[in-house]
Amino acid sequence: MGKGEGKYYRKKLDEGGNEWENMEKLFFGYLQASDIMISEAYAIYNPTLITSFINQKNILAARLRESPDVFFNDAWKRRGNKEKEFVCQEFQKRVAETGWNEKETIPIIPCVHGTDFSLAMAICSTGFAALSALDAGWYGSGVYFTTYASYTITYFSTRKDPAIIISYVTPGHVFPVTEAHTAQSNSLLGTVLKSSYNSHYVVVQSDGTVPDYDAIMSDNGAEKIGLWDEIVVSQEPQITPVYVLRISTKNMNHLLRTWDRTKKDPSTRERIKRSKSKTKNGGGL
Repeated sequence: MGKGEGKYYRKKLDEGGNEWENMEKLFFGYLQASDIMISEAYAIYNPTLITSFINQKNILAARLRESPDVFFNDAWKRRGNKEKEFVCQEFQKRVAETGWNEKETIPIIPCVHGTDFSLAMAICSTGFAALSALDAGWYGSGVYFTTYASYTITYFSTRKDPAIIISYVTPGHVFPVTEAHTAQSNSLLGTVLKSSYNSHYVVVQSDGTVPDYDAIMSDNGAEKIGLWDEIVVSQEPQITPVYVLRISTKNMNHLLRTWDRTKKDPSTRERIKRSKSKTKNGGGL
């Protein structure tokens, strides 16, 4: 089983082994990690969190099946909001790209959270719940994730011992956020999640702000501007960690320079997305 510490078990993966390769396929494939270098990888097993996760998914599925008008009501659709429709489409694309959600009414998606290694291991033991109190959040109060590993660079790069947690997340009923955090009247900054919704999903630019929707809905606009995402979850049972990756600092300057270019030339983001580099421990740039 690997090393057990209290409420969870962790197993260090052997580089080049089958488990390591499965992790890499997820990290460099769906999660589009590009040039991020892994120095160590651990598989995580927390029976309590996994059980809560399965139960929560079943509860959400039952609510959708039995009372969709109550628990999965999208009032915003009646107003014909094209921006929110775009965000919903982007979310559905990411759901479909997992390859396993085709017949799922309540999808499960891999997400990442950049942090410090010691904190990552603490989260695997006790869960994400305490983090929701640390940051009010631009797009609602909760635990923040993204489906793009490269987007976490600025979050882990300042850590002494940087790490990324890969978790499975069941977003449930998703509210598509288009409201800017600086808006005077409708900002979601520090607010609780929208009533009847289980998560918030927002399409963002490299600096974490919402994009110019007039531009991105023009021909090839999304590619020219370069888009990422953030997912806000408030309920811990919607999350179960599966891997903790200790990130090498050998090419951190390269990662930060590349990320800085995405701000100056957002189309760089698409080149990062297409890159399936698997730079491994000992590489160096």
